[in-house]
Amino acid sequence: MDQLYCIYRSIEKSICSTISASFPSACIVSFLAFISYMVLRLFFSLHKNRSKNFSGVSGMVYQGVWTAIFIFYTYMVLFRTWIARKRWEDPLDKIFGGWGLYTEKGNLTTEAIENVMLLFPFTFLLGILLRKRWKKYSPGLAFRYLALSGFFMSLTIETVQLLLKRGTFQFSDLFYNTTGGILGGAFYLTIRRLRFKICACKWQSKHKK
Repeated sequence: MDQLYCIYRSIEKSICSTISASFPSACIVSFLAFISYMVLRLFFSLHKNRSKNFSGVSGMVYQGVWTAIFIFYTYMVLFRTWIARKRWEDPLDKIFGGWGLYTEKGNLTTEAIENVMLLFPFTFLLGILLRKRWKKYSPGLAFRYLALSGFFMSLTIETVQLLLKRGTFQFSDLFYNTTGGILGGAFYLTIRRLRFKICACKWQSKHKK
């Protein structure tokens, strides 16, 4: 129990420090993203319809809010993995490390758990953001797209860390980040399937009456 509490406290401290450091700039970036999204959507909507028809504004705002939330979290991920990282002279010196809960000196580390948690919300929010597109695909294909999104996001993070020497390139980070992305995508599709089942049951009960 003491070990679990230490793991919890370590993860909590890491998350709180990241949020407190990146929250103001993340809010600004996500707000600008929301404004840009709304301006572009309204412009193209009016240009397409050739009339001042604002009947779909509520849907645009809803999508714009989720876009801002996705940008907000993505910025926080990039802040943690790029912006806030110190420069490493040799980013490949720990390329095969970071797999366990203990360092070489025997100290407890939660880096593996945090790496799994890092991209879980990313693919979950991406699934919500692109929810209309999934209607065209089977659940299996949608899951593969979300899993690949997590993988390529992780690969991008590790590659930029290598090129800019901001942190270290590690295969364990790539594995754990991708695992978190897969779990996030699976969680989104599970929630989506349950929601459809609930809506279908409500529709059937309504029409039976």
